[in-house]
Amino acid sequence: AENGHDVRLVGTHLDGEIIAGCKARRFHPRLRRELPPRMTPFYLEELPRAMEDTEVVVGGVNSLGVHWLGEILAAHLRPEHLLISITKGLEVDDGGRIQIFPEVLSAGWPAALREAVSPAAVGGPCIAGELAGRRPTCVVFGCRDRSVVERLAPLFRTGYYHVWTTDDLA
Repeated sequence: AENGHDVRLVGTHLDGEIIAGCKARRFHPRLRRELPPRMTPFYLEELPRAMEDTEVVVGGVNSLGVHWLGEILAAHLRPEHLLISITKGLEVDDGGRIQIFPEVLSAGWPAALREAVSPAAVGGPCIAGELAGRRPTCVVFGCRDRSVVERLAPLFRTGYYHVWTTDDLA
């Protein structure tokens, strides 16, 4: 929002009270911060409206919600979307195979969507509260398609949020 972008904050099915507070008071109760003027909160049920005319989707759920998020987004993503996940970690499937979360996120998508949207991920020592407090941090945006992170990075860079890019997603 500080870079002049309109931001839509969409809660999960577990965030009803948080989104209600954001809508009513323009204040995020967990982060204890006012919402920027260019940020609009939405309930999950409002996701189709929140996704209208968007270019970038940022997915941020806990590690247990990555499959769920992938399923929800599959119905709303368009081939021209840029998608970046801020969820960090790994998953081990039943066969013992280790997967990174962008792989998990897109695993259930139709083949055409998996070919069109290449998920990116954020790595680095940054948590929401620190970022909301504008504490300096450095992160890496990774995507197998380097052009995706080269397009994303300038949208997010600020004087306190420093972004490097790589095509080494793992």
